[in-house]
Amino acid sequence: GLPRSPFESYALNGKTALLEADVRTYPKATDVFLFKKEDSIGHVYREFCNALTRGATLWYYDFDLWWYDYPEYYKLFPKLLKIWNERPDATRVSEIAGVCDYDSIAYHTAAINPNDFTRKIISYSGNEMYFAGFPFDNIMLDDLNNPKVPKYKIYVFYNLVNVTPVKLKMVRKLLRSGATCVFVCAPYLEKVLKNEKNAIFTKNEFLTRDKLRSIAKSKKLHCYSDDPTACLFVSRGLVGIYRPKTGPAVINLPKVPKKVEQLLPVRKTFAPTAKINFEHQDGTTLFRIEY
Repeated sequence: GLPRSPFESYALNGKTALLEADVRTYPKATDVFLFKKEDSIGHVYREFCNALTRGATLWYYDFDLWWYDYPEYYKLFPKLLKIWNERPDATRVSEIAGVCDYDSIAYHTAAINPNDFTRKIISYSGNEMYFAGFPFDNIMLDDLNNPKVPKYKIYVFYNLVNVTPVKLKMVRKLLRSGATCVFVCAPYLEKVLKNEKNAIFTKNEFLTRDKLRSIAKSKKLHCYSDDPTACLFVSRGLVGIYRPKTGPAVINLPKVPKKVEQLLPVRKTFAPTAKINFEHQDGTTLFRIEY
């Protein structure tokens, strides 16, 4: 799914991204580990948070299998639309960019679908980035020539295997500007860029959350969550997590806000502090932040 979801690339090119959320639900779905309706509600909220914080649109698609045909599910949608129509601030604040190279896909994808190697370098890496504790954007390699692209501190190149002189020049320009570039499973680039101090290469076929967290902290980026089980969603005016376990949780804001309001799973007001301590319930918790 990730190769077709470089959310921020759409915005950079004057388009709106559409997230297809194939949320399976209990008890209809049998191909996922959802053992109660609360799990499914948490997943519905999770996909909503991902689209909302990225300024994307959202399509819940049930493949004509009636996954939402229960009052517990379809009554969620007016609640989510209310939040959507309040237009919370979805301005991106990421200092990390995941970079997909469309031209390289033919060089690492077999005729078989799904292709395990492709899934690892792109989808596994992209999934892990949600759990590192730092917001990130997804863009295409060609976007690096767009003057509208923010100057990120860390660039994660998921699949740069078709290396051309033009692409190598783009990468070297980033490295010599002081940015850190992380390359997933790129042995050729590791040889070519071995003397570049800001170039980092993964030993695995995908970038792990622990590796990215270590790199980001070494570069003094702000960490919103130290919980490696928390899937993070962040924009300037929103921050939330999806986590399978309940219990105490903490979100670290970059500065003291003027207002903190919990939007999901229920609305409530919190003290305006930079460290939000809360009791995480099943699935997803989302806060609106005003600075």
